[in-house]
Amino acid sequence: MEPGLPELQKRINTFKRLSDMYGPERVVWRYDPILLTKEYSLAWHQKWFMIIFDELRCYTDTCVISFIDMYDKTKKNTKPYSIAAPTLKEMDVLAAAFSATVKGSGVRIRTCAEEINLNKYGIEPNSCIDQERIERIIGCPIKAKTDKQRENCRCMECADIGIYNTCLHGCRYCYANYNMNQVQQAVAEHDDDSPLLTGTVTVSSVVKDYSKAKTLKTQGPHMDQMNLF
Repeated sequence: MEPGLPELQKRINTFKRLSDMYGPERVVWRYDPILLTKEYSLAWHQKWFMIIFDELRCYTDTCVISFIDMYDKTKKNTKPYSIAAPTLKEMDVLAAAFSATVKGSGVRIRTCAEEINLNKYGIEPNSCIDQERIERIIGCPIKAKTDKQRENCRCMECADIGIYNTCLHGCRYCYANYNMNQVQQAVAEHDDDSPLLTGTVTVSSVVKDYSKAKTLKTQGPHMDQMNLF
């Protein structure tokens, strides 16, 4: 499913190094997207969630889960693999198992843009661009609007610097890659000296001026004086 990724232990070691450098509150573990096949069964997910958790439990305070969304591009790219999205009952089974795995560890589980309510397992909705986490890290309250990336998204407003068809990982379920020929072309056009992720600025490029951007920090009590929890 993820042919271009480094092997799992290398990714785990990278996670740990980042956590050691910047702190566990700045590194979030994502276990997603959760999908099902004959190989990737409910039991498989329960087993590997526990294995990875045992490695990362001291290096993060949050695990974010989400279940695969079968977009048209995803359906096309995964057609040979007979992928299925978990049913509500299957989501419930996994949520109960994951919650039991992390119980008492200090690591909380959160969902990303999911409609299902898993509060009974202590699993609450999360946001990728998490205002509460950012406030806690910078030590200052901020005022921001919700930037709805998709339905049930809770992210605060942000500027996306990514672009489709630029990742070499080649994950079969990814909706951001849908043409590997375009991926190869984008990578070939990358220029270390260019301000763009791929290619260079041309006469047809659209350049937006963010020089007048305003800070989202607000005047108010320092975070040490705020009761957030």
